[in-house]
Amino acid sequence: GGIPSGLAEYFTADDVPGDSMPLLKSKLPPIPNVGLALRWTAALHSMERFTEAPSFMTNRVAKRWVSRVRALAEGFYPAVEVLEAHGIDEEEEYRIGNANTIVSLMIRTGGGMLGVKGLKQLQLLLGTDLSDLCDGTTFPESARGVAKIRAQLGQPVLLGGGARHGVVRLAIGATDICEAVESSIAMRKANNASSSSDDEEDPFAA
Repeated sequence: GGIPSGLAEYFTADDVPGDSMPLLKSKLPPIPNVGLALRWTAALHSMERFTEAPSFMTNRVAKRWVSRVRALAEGFYPAVEVLEAHGIDEEEEYRIGNANTIVSLMIRTGGGMLGVKGLKQLQLLLGTDLSDLCDGTTFPESARGVAKIRAQLGQPVLLGGGARHGVVRLAIGATDICEAVESSIAMRKANNASSSSDDEEDPFAA
């Protein structure tokens, strides 16, 4: 078959090696891929920012974030259940903070585990200010502060292996970690705090 016409909306000739795919390269527009260049520029900035931060601080932020999110989720069992990702323990040494920084959650209602459709509805509601519904009838007025919070979750995905339910994902990225570390460093400088111990430099220290 031929080359899909829509491919030119996503790729340019610069994205394809001419020696191995000359036909494909000839069918794509001979212009720079500005979108790809911008994404790489942003990605390189984030990578440089992350590598410049003290590694013991970035590792500790990631590890403690995962630990606290999992503990919070487990406190709402059985409505919320953490999906255990078996088989990746041997890879943890290569992960930030030796932890999987993506926490997948299964949501259970009276009708059982939510599928992708139900999770997408939940995702939409969590990203919406629902404080107007806290009228004492739909939701209690005391929940207005919580209902006002808008939270963005990762896109729900369907589990494999014949499962009929899905998961929503929470994750901490390099930008979040850098902000936590940089905020801690800035506070220490402002307060002229001592840096004699690791706990004092820990951005998540109590």
